[in-house]
Amino acid sequence: MYHLSERNVYDSVSQNVINEIDKRYTYLQIPLLFGYRFFEQNRFGISVNAGPTLSILLSTKETSNYDPGRNLIINTTTLSPDRIKTNWQFSAGLGFSYHLTPKLYIELEPRVKYYFNSVYEKASATRKPWSFELRSGLLYTL
Repeated sequence: MYHLSERNVYDSVSQNVINEIDKRYTYLQIPLLFGYRFFEQNRFGISVNAGPTLSILLSTKETSNYDPGRNLIINTTTLSPDRIKTNWQFSAGLGFSYHLTPKLYIELEPRVKYYFNSVYEKASATRKPWSFELRSGLLYTL
C-alpha cells in the first residue's frame, strides 16, 4: 500500500518567462493643413496639402494573459519605454480625386509624416521618426 502526499519543491535555478503584453494607445490628432488643387480635368483632380499636426495621448490600455499560478514573480523587466503625452508632426500629401457627381467624389492620398521628436519618453535613437500612410475617402462638397 502506498501513501501519497503533495509537496512544494523549490528549485534554485532561475527561470525566465517571456510574456507578450498588448498595448493600445489612443491619440487625438489636430491637423492644420493647407492645400492647393493644381490640376482639374474632366472628372480627375490632383492636389497637394501640408501642415503641422498636434497629437495628444488620450489613453493607454495594457492587457496580458499571464497567469503565474503558484510561481512567485520576483522581478519584471519592461523593454518598451513610456510614451510622451504630446508630440508634433509635419505632414505632406498628394491627393488624387475622381468626381462621381459634381458634388460627390472619391479621393486617394499618399502622405508622409515627419515627427519632430520621438513618441517615447526616453528615445534611444538619434534619428527623428517618420511614417507613410495611404488615406482614402468619400467626400461631399456643399
